[in-house]
Amino acid sequence: MNDGGDLRAFLSLLRRRKVFIVATVGVVLATALGWLSTVSPTYRSTSTIAVVPTGGDNVTVLSQINVLVALYASAAKADETVALARTMLHVRHLPAPAVRTSRDTPTLS
Repeated sequence: MNDGGDLRAFLSLLRRRKVFIVATVGVVLATALGWLSTVSPTYRSTSTIAVVPTGGDNVTVLSQINVLVALYASAAKADETVALARTMLHVRHLPAPAVRTSRDTPTLS
């Protein structure tokens, strides 16, 4: 058995074919990066928030819930809120949040 000779022959083959190997790896990486840049994300985080202020008369709060939910929705989409989130997450660009409200329920999603 000549294990050392086989290893030397393999390393010699790799040295002779290094341009082909580097070119193949480059083409595969470029193709993968190009494909990844065109794929749209399939995951989008969502959450539902119940807007229930504490204290006060619950009947009054529930009668004004449409107004309160609209205020919370406006605050969630405000430039100041997005800027604060950007600062806290340490990112330059953050897409504007999409806020959906439901009538007569204290939920934002």
